[in-house]
Amino acid sequence: MTPSWPILSTLNTLIAATLASASVACTFDGSGLGGDASGSASDTGTTDATTSTAGTTVGTTSVETTSAGTTTAGTTTLDTTTAGTTTMGTTTTMGTTTTMGTTTGPSCGDGVVDAGEECDDGPANGDDATCKSNCTTNICGDGAKGPGEGCDDGNLNNGDGCSALCVLETCGDGVVDDAEECDDDNDVDDDECTNMCTTPTCGDNIVQKSNSEECDDGPGNGPTAPCTPECGKNVCGDGYALDGVEMCDDGNTDSTDACTTACKDAVCGDGFVHAGVEACDDGNTDDNDACTNNCETNGTRVFVTSQTWNGSLGGKTGADSKCQGAADKANLGGTWKAWIATSKDGEAPADHFVQSTAPYQRLDGVMIATNWGDLTDGTLSAQINVTENGTPPGPPNEVWSNVKTDGTRASDTVHCTDYGNGTGAQNGRVGLRNKQDATWTDNADNKCSDPRHVYCFEQ
Repeated sequence: MTPSWPILSTLNTLIAATLASASVACTFDGSGLGGDASGSASDTGTTDATTSTAGTTVGTTSVETTSAGTTTAGTTTLDTTTAGTTTMGTTTTMGTTTTMGTTTGPSCGDGVVDAGEECDDGPANGDDATCKSNCTTNICGDGAKGPGEGCDDGNLNNGDGCSALCVLETCGDGVVDDAEECDDDNDVDDDECTNMCTTPTCGDNIVQKSNSEECDDGPGNGPTAPCTPECGKNVCGDGYALDGVEMCDDGNTDSTDACTTACKDAVCGDGFVHAGVEACDDGNTDDNDACTNNCETNGTRVFVTSQTWNGSLGGKTGADSKCQGAADKANLGGTWKAWIATSKDGEAPADHFVQSTAPYQRLDGVMIATNWGDLTDGTLSAQINVTENGTPPGPPNEVWSNVKTDGTRASDTVHCTDYGNGTGAQNGRVGLRNKQDATWTDNADNKCSDPRHVYCFEQ
């Protein structure tokens, strides 16, 4: 840059002033040089702005030139040193122009991949770009969400909301994250994992095949609702009374309690004998048969025991005790004796039973005979196949007896040693509870070790 003219004019003035004051008279010794040793010579010329003898610098002038508001570090040195025949003066170029601006070396962001850089896209660098602002490649797990990444939490762990593939973990991606109970990567809602990524449970309003649910009404499930709290259809016998359909539901098959097997409240005339409440219930409105319309008997009650024993009944007394115990347990009331005979005189039913003139009837009110005479004539009007509980007995069909159809002893020897022996070496006479002919009481001989029922008659 060329210095401004006012500055150059000032410099010229300074130089002129210096030269004007530099007129020096020199004494010259011409000895040895062909001159007069005592003569003198006078040099009226001028020297450079500064003259130094014997290597001594007399003065230095420095001038700074400023151009366009920038100080140029230009210096003019008018310095001449005479050392014998060698002039050591150096003249520096007057004024130096410095170009504005600074040139630097390679850097991140210049668009050139330099040593130590993985990439450099210049202005396109950025933490959300392929090449990050520090010129490293944007990869999954570095904590910077780059192109193609749904997330980047700075790790490669699954289950924390951002997967090892930098994909947001959501229900249905097959990865169980912190907020999920399960994730089976499908859209099947009734399998072992719902579409909400929760473990299927009764009450989630989804009928789950994996849990064998019959229904699921969610908040609508309930003990009186069509769908029970266990997600089963509300039906009679499940222990839940369906509102508007069932009067009761005690969850059992016992029709002698307060709730019958039809899930209705027990009442006289329903055909079920309510234990401890009704003496009979024949389910009809005939007040002159064996069971009145008040469910009271018009005669003598009969049942066959639900329990079985071998031939060791404890004799006649033991057999009577078993009948009374069964009746008491069922809250039947009354006095009860066993239809059984031993070899002893006076221990057959014809010898000690009350021979009723009223009908003999089962506990369900069904008449088996109109009176004692009808009972012992060889046939019955109905089988004696109802237990003290008002229910059918279980197997077998055989009943300990040793009694003929007329109520007398059937055998003097086949009676399990008066029904006190339960070993297989002895036999006892039995009847069949599923018959109405003479075999109901006198059918065949059985081993005393076999378990059999007992007939019980109210007295």
